[in-house]
This record gives sequence, structure tokens and C-alpha cells, in this order.
Amino acid sequence: QMLPLLESSTGGSGSPTGATSVSGGPGGATCEISVEFLRDFCERFKDENLPALFEPIFTELSTRMQRCSLIGPYMPLYRALTKLSSVLPVAKIFVNHPRWVSLVHNGKSMETSSLLGPFFALSTISAHDIGTRFFSNPTQRQQADVDAVIYSLRSQTRLIQEALHIIVKNLLKPQDTRDRMIEWFAISIECN
Repeated sequence: QMLPLLESSTGGSGSPTGATSVSGGPGGATCEISVEFLRDFCERFKDENLPALFEPIFTELSTRMQRCSLIGPYMPLYRALTKLSSVLPVAKIFVNHPRWVSLVHNGKSMETSSLLGPFFALSTISAHDIGTRFFSNPTQRQQADVDAVIYSLRSQTRLIQEALHIIVKNLLKPQDTRDRMIEWFAISIECN
């Protein structure tokens, strides 16, 4: 139930950080989860079993990401992971999750079996529906239309790269998560 509150963003800036909101509460009220709220929550309940709360959220994020394509709504998942990875206690739970790098035999299994893999897998190359949806009947398309589609896909790719940059930076900066992030990269390189 917490995941939708992490996925959406207020302000319309598209920034993967900051407060999130979902309307529809009592009397049309808005519920928000911000990075500050997550930090306070983790501080207040640090002696509780935080992994029991956050591990299913990470599993669900990764599972949802596997079903995404560039045509569907994928940015809310990047926003949610950006927020979660920016809170150290939650980031530590993420990199120590049992599926952080489990069952990895090759590059494809790294994309599907590791928690972070699906976030790196989303691209124009891996999207089977991009070609048929945007580039079918190329002889009947105007060059301006093809150029607009290419520009749009490049813009979406840049947004994904920016979100991944923030997530990886969030995991590389703290000493507590750095080694696991470097390990993830090493395994990714080795598998490919």
C-alpha cells in the first residue's frame, strides 16, 4: 500500500526526488511521502524489523519494472527507487535483499533475477513493441514523423539514464552500500 505513495510526484517537475502525493483520501485529502518522512520513519522505527516492511516493496518494484516498456508508465518506478535509495537505512535493506544478485548466470538473468537489473534493462533495444508501434510501414511515414519519434525515444532514454545515475550515486556514496553496489557492477560486467 505504500508503493503508490512513493511512485507519484507532486509539482509536475518530473524530478525523481521530493514529495509524492496521491489524492483521494478522506474529503479529497492528499497523502504524501517525502524523503524526509522516510528518514524520520526509519529513525523512529530503527529498532523494529524494517526489512520486513521494505523488502516486499523492493521485490514489487523490480517485478513491476520487468513488465514495463518505454511505451508504458515506467518513471514512477524510477522515482520510487530514487527516493528509497536516498534514505540510508532503506538503501542498506535494498543492497542486502536476498535477490540483490541471486540466481545470476548470464547478462539476461542479471536483468531479470537481480533487483536492480530490470531498471537497467529498459531501453529502446530491449523493447520489442517500439519497432512495430513507431516504425511500421517506414516508406509511408514522413521523415519529420520518424525524426520526432527518434527524438522522443532519445529523450526518454536520457530520463532513464538520469534516474539511474541518481540511484547509483545514492548507493555508491555511503560506505554502507558502496561495496554491494560495486559488487553488483562487477557481477554485471562478468556476466556480460
